[in-house]
Amino acid sequence: MFKTKVKISKNQLKSDKIMNKPTIIAHPTTGEVITMFTGKDEEQYGRIRVDQTQNVIHQNMERIVRRTAFITLPEDVIASKLEQLVAGAEYKVAGKSGKLVVIESIKPFYASDKPKTKGKDGAVITSGGQPVFRDTVFSLDLEELDILLVSDATDADAVDSVVNATKEKTTVE
Repeated sequence: MFKTKVKISKNQLKSDKIMNKPTIIAHPTTGEVITMFTGKDEEQYGRIRVDQTQNVIHQNMERIVRRTAFITLPEDVIASKLEQLVAGAEYKVAGKSGKLVVIESIKPFYASDKPKTKGKDGAVITSGGQPVFRDTVFSLDLEELDILLVSDATDADAVDSVVNATKEKTTVE
């Protein structure tokens, strides 16, 4: 088993986030960087968590968002880059930097995938009447864009639209 614990200062973590680099994060409970498991093929794999903060703009509002991807590595890849798989380090593939990209689809990405919801316990988000599934992946293409689906309006969205239209009418009159 591969076990790696490295402590980093809050200032170092903040500077990595400000620099917008995909950063390896230790498991919040165990402190381990690599979580080993046996795959369906009976081979050993490790999973690591990579976080990245990014500036995104939606409807003319810029926000800083944190994205998280869980990357699976075969045991031989782990062995070849063990020194690089430390908490707080930038995650790279073949020495190349990348970024985290969000992909949405109406098809699940894996067998136990759950659809996207509005808030933690909210309604399922749909597009064209189909549930939306969301995944975050690491990409070496620094120009790659997110693939986001247009969501159907929910009852709450419809109420918000009516309220906003009413406010606009009363302000204009």
